[in-house]
Amino acid sequence: NGIYVISGTGKVYNNMVNNLSAFKVGIINGINTESVGILDVYNNFITDMFAPNATNAATAITGINILSGTTLNVSHNTIDFGSASTTSTNTASFGMSGINWVGGALNLRNNIINVQGIATGTGTIVAVRRSTAGTAGVKPTGFQANNNIYYVNPGANNYLYAEGVLNFPSGS
Repeated sequence: NGIYVISGTGKVYNNMVNNLSAFKVGIINGINTESVGILDVYNNFITDMFAPNATNAATAITGINILSGTTLNVSHNTIDFGSASTTSTNTASFGMSGINWVGGALNLRNNIINVQGIATGTGTIVAVRRSTAGTAGVKPTGFQANNNIYYVNPGANNYLYAEGVLNFPSGS
C-alpha cells in the first residue's frame, strides 16, 4: 500500500503515489482505507504500479481501495494506469480497478480514472468496482457520482462500472 488509513476520520490529500511494485503473488493499492468514519480523499495522483505475478482477478492493482467506512468523499483525484508496464502480468488470472468500493457511503466527484490493461483468465479491468453485488439497474444505496471521467480500453472483460464478486457489469 502506498497510503494506508485505518480507523478514525481525516483527510488524505495532495499526494503523489507512484512506482509501487509487488513482485511476489500480492496486490497493490495506491490508497487503502479501512474502518474509517468520515474520510476526505482529494487532490491525489496515483500512477505506475506494478504487480507482474499477482493472481487477483479483480484487484491485483487498485488505485483507491475502500474496504469500509461511514462516508468517503473522493474528489479531484487522478488515477492513471495507462502504461504497458503497469497493465501486464505473467499470471493466468489478473484484473485491475481504479476504485474498489466495499462498504459505506461513497461520494465520487471530479475524478479522472484511466485504467488500461489486459485482463487474463477470469480477470476484469474496471474503472469503478463495487465488490458487493447489487440489483441490476439500481444505483447502490449511498453512492453518488458526478463529473468524473472514466476510461478503460475497449475489450472483453473491461468495464466502466462493475459489481459483485463474479465481476459482472452492472445491468447484466
